[in-house]
Amino acid sequence: MPSDDYDINPTRMTVSEPGVMPQDREAESSVLSAMMISPDALQECLIELTPDDFYFPANQTIFLAVREMFNRNQPVDSISLADYLKSTGELEKIGGRSYLLGLANNSLALLGWRRHMEMLHRDTTLRKMILASAQITAPAARSSCTNAQETSSHGAPPADAPDASESMATRCSQPASQDVGSHSATRPASVVARRSA
Repeated sequence: MPSDDYDINPTRMTVSEPGVMPQDREAESSVLSAMMISPDALQECLIELTPDDFYFPANQTIFLAVREMFNRNQPVDSISLADYLKSTGELEKIGGRSYLLGLANNSLALLGWRRHMEMLHRDTTLRKMILASAQITAPAARSSCTNAQETSSHGAPPADAPDASESMATRCSQPASQDVGSHSATRPASVVARRSA
């Protein structure tokens, strides 16, 4: 099982770096399996989790489909879920019926789904920290580039500092970090009402 500790410094990371975002494919799959097998896990996960807690698009699509089916009082099982995703044109995008059957047959997920749900929350928090850091540092980087360009326009840089000029030029040529939407904390009202009943 993955450790709670990450050797990650969000202030030194940007959204443009590949493969650095915290995520756990197995934990996501385990939570989805529990939701398909256990009614209790289904209701609790729908209350505690949002689509943004799933990093992988296929798992996020499945979570959204499960939530929609639950809100429509439809049964949530691999066959019904496959039929729903087929009707929306998303079945093959998530890996087809075989992926859903694999999730539904993972009975071991019932042993640790609450722990795995906490792991998803943790990874979401780390991703938000990384994105927030990137959004904060991007304007500062652009300002530094502007100041450097203005300075260079008033005269040549010192002869003994070519490396610094080259380093600044390299940074200024890189694209700014992407603007990413905020994580929604909204919980479906129908789920909360149903659980309290």
